[in-house]
Amino acid sequence: MLYSVYMKTKVYYNIKQLLTLEGAKAKDGRKINKDDLGILHNAWLCVKDNKITELGTGKTPVADENINLNNSVVMPCFVDSHTHITYAGTRAQEFELRSEGKSYLDIAKAGYGIISTVKSTRSASVKELKDISINNVNRMKKFGVGFIEAKSGYGLDVETELKQLEALKEVKKDFPFIASTFMGAHDIPPGNEDKEKRKKDYIELLTNELLKKVAENKLAKFCDVFVEEGYYTKEETKHIIKEAQKHGLKAKLHADEFTDQGAGELAVELKAVSADHLLCVSDKGIQALANSNTVATILPGTSFNLGLKYAPAKKLAEQGACIAIASDFNPGSNSGLNFQLMLMIAITQNKLSVAQALCAGIYGGAKALEIEKDYGHLVKGSMAIFQVYDANDYNDIFYNYGENRLKDLVFA
Repeated sequence: MLYSVYMKTKVYYNIKQLLTLEGAKAKDGRKINKDDLGILHNAWLCVKDNKITELGTGKTPVADENINLNNSVVMPCFVDSHTHITYAGTRAQEFELRSEGKSYLDIAKAGYGIISTVKSTRSASVKELKDISINNVNRMKKFGVGFIEAKSGYGLDVETELKQLEALKEVKKDFPFIASTFMGAHDIPPGNEDKEKRKKDYIELLTNELLKKVAENKLAKFCDVFVEEGYYTKEETKHIIKEAQKHGLKAKLHADEFTDQGAGELAVELKAVSADHLLCVSDKGIQALANSNTVATILPGTSFNLGLKYAPAKKLAEQGACIAIASDFNPGSNSGLNFQLMLMIAITQNKLSVAQALCAGIYGGAKALEIEKDYGHLVKGSMAIFQVYDANDYNDIFYNYGENRLKDLVFA
């Protein structure tokens, strides 16, 4: 005998503005303009089995359950494609040091920075890291984020890097909308030996042991490397990423954040899913990204928090790159996770239009995680995860910046 599980059909109606992002999807997030928001008025969404089955305007269709959204503004969930939510400890004291004129690199050389978080994270249990991560997820959801990328990188040893990823695996049991990234090459492990010797030994550990364990236990989808002066060179990055790719991990890069390392071009060469930061990307790097499938991810909150220049997002957009906006939420360089504020900063400081910023924070983020088939839009067949705003117009989200007008984040 065959049994079937009947799934209720839900219709969400009385939507004043429905931003579908149909145009952004059709254009793969490139050369975005206002028309690409795909705005429908007096709209409704029909959902079954967590997918959108129909959408339209005017008369609401009959369903098993009809849900009145009370003249709200609705859009797809934000996708935060670059975060570091799994860590222990705090680095609040660094904020004061920066206010006194110390740079990020100065603070790192003084024994703070990433290594400070490494010490705290090594001492934490999987359960503690899980609880911290879930708390961070719940905080992010309050600002409309429905899918999150999360990195390791605060262990810099086998035990703690795996512990962070195990904690994320546990988080997914409660919140499955997470893409995990192995970022063992976030810094060089602390120790008494010469730094270059420590780095060489650690790269061998990464490529010969850690990557294998991450892949065998299916703990991550991506591998990320910090390509920067004092961290990992282009050649070292190539070696690590190519080994990661042998194990089935997709590449991401922390690229050209503080100095031009040619990392934008390297990301394209390595077929990385995204190149992130890009404050110092060269014109050559911009052109390479624009002519590739690698997403150019900007992190405006980090520039804002550190008082640095902003990534050339407008130039990237004009040349045809697919842009994503992410928070880079972490305990050091950007401890802010208000995603609406990240978009606001991208509009005022990176000089993106409202439409470009929305598409970058939604479709671009989805593409930067290779989930753009199901997320980043609200069209027939899309996953039904969407934001509901108490607003007259989508521009109110930015016009009244600093005020959170999100009424609900729906996982239908």
